[in-house]
Amino acid sequence: MRVLQITAYSGWGGCTGRIAVGIHNALINQNQECAIAWGAE
Repeated sequence: MRVLQITAYSGWGGCTGRIAVGIHNALINQNQECAIAWGAE
C-alpha cells in the first residue's frame, strides 16, 4: 500500500503533525510505503 498524508503542520508544529508522524511510523513498521507532505510554516 502507498500512503500520502497531507498536513498543514510539521511534526513539531502541532498536534496534527505529531499524529501524522505517528501514522507514518506505524505504516513504515508494517513495511508500507508512506510519505508526508507538509504545508509551509
